[in-house]
Order: sequence, then C-alpha cells, then structure tokens
Amino acid sequence: MIQPFELLEKAASSSPDQIGLVSQSRVLTFMQMWEQSQHLATKFHSAGVLPRQVVSTFLPPDLDWLATLAVFHEAAVPVSLWGVGTITNLNVSWFVSINPHNSVPPKQTIILDEVLLEVAAQSEQRHQRTLFARPDKPMRYVLTSGTTGAPKAVTFTGGNIQARLDQLHTYWADSRPELNFMGLSTTGGFFTAMAALQHGYPYICEVEINRSTIERANEFGVKVLAGSPSQIGQALQLIREQKLSIPSLVEVRVAGSQPSEKLISAIHEHLGVAIKSVYGSTEGGGVAVTMLEPGDNPSDVGELISGIELEIEAESGGPGPIRYRGQGVSPGYLVGDKADSSFADRWFYPGDIGFVSEQGRLIVQGRSDEILNFGGTKLNPERIEDLAKDFEGVIDAAVCLIEQNPGIEEVAIAVVGSNDLNFRALDKFLRAKSPIGHPTVFTTAHQIPRNRMGKIVRSEIRNQILQDLNLKQQDSGIPMSRFSAAPE
Repeated sequence: MIQPFELLEKAASSSPDQIGLVSQSRVLTFMQMWEQSQHLATKFHSAGVLPRQVVSTFLPPDLDWLATLAVFHEAAVPVSLWGVGTITNLNVSWFVSINPHNSVPPKQTIILDEVLLEVAAQSEQRHQRTLFARPDKPMRYVLTSGTTGAPKAVTFTGGNIQARLDQLHTYWADSRPELNFMGLSTTGGFFTAMAALQHGYPYICEVEINRSTIERANEFGVKVLAGSPSQIGQALQLIREQKLSIPSLVEVRVAGSQPSEKLISAIHEHLGVAIKSVYGSTEGGGVAVTMLEPGDNPSDVGELISGIELEIEAESGGPGPIRYRGQGVSPGYLVGDKADSSFADRWFYPGDIGFVSEQGRLIVQGRSDEILNFGGTKLNPERIEDLAKDFEGVIDAAVCLIEQNPGIEEVAIAVVGSNDLNFRALDKFLRAKSPIGHPTVFTTAHQIPRNRMGKIVRSEIRNQILQDLNLKQQDSGIPMSRFSAAPE
C-alpha cells in the first residue's frame, strides 16, 4: 500500500541533488526535503503524535508540504487548513503552526520554528517511518465547502490515494513540471505535490498570482499551468498586462468549474497552448476529461476516466442527477458521513445535472442546488454568468436571487468589470440573450467570492448585493429602482 513518505525517500535516494521544492522563501533538493521532513517527524514523535491521529496544519505552503510529509512518516492523518482559516467542528489530536491558535489547547499545539528548521535537520537523531495499517483506513482529510460555505472534511483512505495516483497521469498531473495555483488544502494541489515526488520534478509551492510566481515558473521550465477558471483568468490577465511569457508552456489545465467560451478563446489567443478541462470533485477525484478548442461547448466535459462508473438518474436518456463511483471515490465525510445524502451504497452524488450524449460524452448542465426557482421558472445562474462574461468589459460575474420587498424575488447580478463598462448596454444585451430570467438588479464588485476550487459562494454574493443596495438607498434617501445598483 502507498506510504507517501516513501515517495520522498525514493526521490532523495535516486535524485538527491535534484530540486524538489520551490517557494518564495526556500529552494530545497529532494535530499534536503527528506532531512527536514525527518526532523519534523522526530519532533512530532517526541510530542506524542501517534498513528491514525488527526493532525491539522496551518502553515505556509512550502512548510505545509514538509510538515504533511512528516505527519505521513508517523502514519498519522494530516489535514491542511492554510487558505481555509477554520478548524470549527474538526476533531483533531494535534495542531501544527508557526503561531499559537486561541481555539486550540496549548498542550495539543506544536509550534514550528522556521529559522531553526534547517540547522536542526543536520544533527537530529532519526527513527524509521511507520507503516499505515490498512488501505481502507483514513490517510488524509481534505476540507471542502462546495457552494455552501460550510466546511466538510472529506476522507481519503490509502486505497483512494493509491487508486488516484495510478490514474493521475491520464487526467491530472503527469511527468511534466507544472505550476498549480490550487494549494495543498485542495485535492488538486495535494496530488500535484504527490506527482512531483513521483516523477522527480520541483513542486512549486505558490498560490499567489503575481509576477514573481510567473518568473519562478519560467526559471524551472514549467510546461503546465493549472488552476480553477478564475485563477487561470487572473494569471492570464497578469501575463497580458505586464507583458510576461512562459516560453516552456505547452498546456493549461482547468478544474473546479467549467471554463467560459471567452476564457477558452483568450487562452488560445494569448498563450497559444492546449487546454485540458477536468470534471470531477474533491470527493470523487477526476471523472471526465476533454481538450478544448475555441467554439467548443464547455458543458461537454468529455469522456469518462478509466475506472469511473457513472449513472444518470433519469428516464429515456434525458438529463438528470449524476452519480458516480470508483476506487478513488471517498467513502464519506469525517463528520456525519452516515447521515449525508451525498454518499449512498458507494455512489457519490455531486449535485450536478447532466446526460451522456450518443457519442458517449458527459454533458453537465448545472447543479441541482444552483438552479434558481424564479416565480416557478427554473434558471441556471451559470448560463447567465457566462453570457455576461461574453460582454465587452466584464471580467467576472455572479448571479443570485434577492428579496428587496417581502415576497418579491428579483434576479441580481454582481459584476467585476473595467472602468468603462456600460451597464445599460449590458442590461440590454442580457435581456436579448435571456428574455426570461434576465437580471434586473445590477451591482459592481471588486471580486466575486469563490471557494478554493473556484466555485461561487452564492450566500456571500447575495449578502454583498443586499448590503450594497442598502448603502445606496441610505445615501440617496429614496427606494432603489429595478436597475438599482448599476452605475450610470
């Protein structure tokens, strides 16, 4: 059975001087990674960390990966909280950080000293790694919030991790060096880090989208740029505005949500590389994969990945709820999995609606919990958002229902746009494209709230829009019009 620390041992043995980890603050060879992770493992062992205990880490990405490997060394179960920011309702035995946390008892906290880490790693007496007992027991937890904002800890057994690693090269990270903006606290980031160990290339621990990150991608010959559509969109905007380039780049990979036609075209126009779109979930891993060209339908998420069994719960081949299962699919959540309807009889129900085409390709039409019931009319907010993002000057958008007057719901849209965006023209454009259910309330936003996988958190955007409307009403002293929050 897989023991993740063993992958580091093999890399340190076969390529000790090869760069294995890169961040803004450190560059380590595989041997240096092994030494420092061994030091941390000794520290954890001395503190009393035992096999199968849950160890939460709240650390910068580079130190998080070293600590996660050290937790694996002890056959304990790591869960990364960096970028999540909460440990509420998560029953952990140990909390690892560079600073104390006021909600964790000091006796359960292990404080790491980054300054002493490298020095101590040279002289520490080491002990042998511990084997994980069974493939059906938890090996890692990953927090996911879907679109609800309520974190749940997804269980990854040793068997799940092994099954995903066996298929990883067919849909996710392979032997090509990559820069993935998804952090270790996500399933995508974790498996990119695992693939780097497996194939012997540097894991670039960067989640910030800035000039220095792109420069590091160039320095280490990155061939794949990976992230959610919103992350890739931000990176593309930075590359265009600052006239940057990644000469070694051959592919962009997107996951977490479906890319818009506008983003697909922009990647081809400005980067000129292939685009791979992966459909899946934290709970299920990769399910389907496709290569995208300008003009392709993003709802067509491609052919099923080997080892995935998928069914549509609908009659006569029409659209319906999707469910799938496979060796890489999680057995459930850490808390409340027996009562959660997302898992049943080894099937996972992601909440997506779709169908399988005559060509055997999966077509995803939206999420059942995302569909808006507007006066009896069912609306897909993602379709309206994609339409808006096709309009000149719109960078990002989010749609929800709001209730300004009791019992009267309206379709509202928050837009991130350029300074010269014409909202009146956008309104006219959306009315023509979507006569039923077009937005009647518009507001601006600096950023659309999204979870770590790039999905819109609609509860937050609804609160932002209502707050914006209330502020504008207070400023004007009069009720807002149906075009209420849009600037002239």
